[in-house]
Amino acid sequence: MKDRRIAIVDEHQLFLDGMRNLLLSFSLVFAVTTFNTPDDLLSDLDTGNTYDLIVTDAMMTKADGPSLVDALVSRALKIPVLFLSGSDDPLSFAEIMKGGASGSISKKADKTMFFQAVETVMGGGVFTDLEDSALVPVSTGLRYGAAEDHASVPKLSGRQLEILQHIRRGMSNKDVAVHLLISENTVKSHLKLMFRQLGVTKRTACIQKAQHYGLI
Repeated sequence: MKDRRIAIVDEHQLFLDGMRNLLLSFSLVFAVTTFNTPDDLLSDLDTGNTYDLIVTDAMMTKADGPSLVDALVSRALKIPVLFLSGSDDPLSFAEIMKGGASGSISKKADKTMFFQAVETVMGGGVFTDLEDSALVPVSTGLRYGAAEDHASVPKLSGRQLEILQHIRRGMSNKDVAVHLLISENTVKSHLKLMFRQLGVTKRTACIQKAQHYGLI
């Protein structure tokens, strides 16, 4: 099996070394390269190197995660990006996702959750533990559209599936936000991501598509 290449960006070498060792402990098929700044990674990419996943600190002295994502987009590089967030990072889930990143996870997350985040984002899904530390990706079997290739089933997080269930019952975005104790903007951000994942533009179509895939 070909090694899956992962790039890690962080200003602190000890943290980089720890992250590298953690990733290598997950799998022998991970090839991990570390960079101290986003510019170092971008210079490497400009030479023709590429990666299956970029794991980067969300906030750094010389640049932040969204700026790195913008630079990747400007180079037409479609590499999934997983942000590492600290407790004092001001970036919200919506701000992280609107630039094109694929997920975020706290630097304090345990090994199991971090592995889930890496596998989900590398596999084309979306992952976050912001707003709710129990927010993890959910894998479900197909009930509808059984002929679909299981690998093609969109990956929605537990929180996203929870929001879909409430919307299916006729709740408004505001009602869902109050019920789940999150902001209405967070609900809207989750919906926007689900629309993109499911290839739809309306709530009704989103519910129908999720049912088709057996997600709800």
